[in-house]
Amino acid sequence: MIVSERVRDEKREDSAALVAALRAGDPAAFETLFARHVEQLQRVVFGVVKSRETAAELVHDVYLTLWNTRDRLVVHGDVRGYMVRAARNRALDWVARETLHRRWAESVHRDDLPHGTGENDDNDEHERHPGLRAALAAALADMPARQREVCRLRWQEGIGPSAIAERLGVAVKTVETQIHRGLLLLRARLKAPEGI
Repeated sequence: MIVSERVRDEKREDSAALVAALRAGDPAAFETLFARHVEQLQRVVFGVVKSRETAAELVHDVYLTLWNTRDRLVVHGDVRGYMVRAARNRALDWVARETLHRRWAESVHRDDLPHGTGENDDNDEHERHPGLRAALAAALADMPARQREVCRLRWQEGIGPSAIAERLGVAVKTVETQIHRGLLLLRARLKAPEGI
């Protein structure tokens, strides 16, 4: 029991020293945190998002945020637990955004069906939102060019954020930010009901 308490205390001290070094901008502390925890974080995130590529991107974002906000970093307890929580939260946020994007894309797709096709006749999107296509086009037209292209690729062509980033030569985070801003604008313009 004394040995396990000593080990726990040593881990706490090591964790505190790494956090202090990271806050001071020490790249070696960052590299140590990366090497120690990246695989576990990717497993945690993969368990939520079910995609290795997305898990790797989200964990990369966690580390990028960790480095960019290092001067404000406050960790109570073990840094591993802090990073696991940060990664899990990032994964849950991603799932929520993807669910919303999927619902939005399905809504737009249903709006593109011609009347009387037999598909969704009982719940025809034209009946519920007659101006959806026009409002969507108007909202897209109001977006800055880069944001409009990102949103068009995501919502109309169904391309994922990493593929959009590669196609446009920008960071994945930039794509996610543009999608988020575009979604906010579309919500405001279309005043979409809660179910969308």
